[in-house]
Amino acid sequence: MLAEIVYSIFFGLIDLILFSLLTQKFKIDKKLTILSIAILLLTIFMQIGLLKIKSPMPNKDFLGLLGFSFGLLVLNIIGRFQGAFFDEKFNKQLSSVYPAFKNTIDFLFNKLIYIMIYIYQFLAIWRPEQR
Repeated sequence: MLAEIVYSIFFGLIDLILFSLLTQKFKIDKKLTILSIAILLLTIFMQIGLLKIKSPMPNKDFLGLLGFSFGLLVLNIIGRFQGAFFDEKFNKQLSSVYPAFKNTIDFLFNKLIYIMIYIYQFLAIWRPEQR
């Protein structure tokens, strides 16, 4: 159970840091940065077997979940290109409905996707059969 809590906090912090860096909605406090580094080190030590905590996650599953977090970088880049394309192409043609459409796309790429990926990671950590 301790391993699942550490993994949940680890992936939550990674997703929060990526959200902060990519969307620039808020700055992360230095205390949270130090806590993140401590959790990162604890998780790495637990993953490579230096700490004897019951049932660490297999490396394949850990790297897969970590890949989802770093997939947020790719989605952010795609979202920026898509946003620039839509701004250029549809702003003139659909000027009446485009602002609502743009707000929806921005919400999906800049907020909802982070929450959805963390929910999947959380479920995969606490329910190994879901991996």
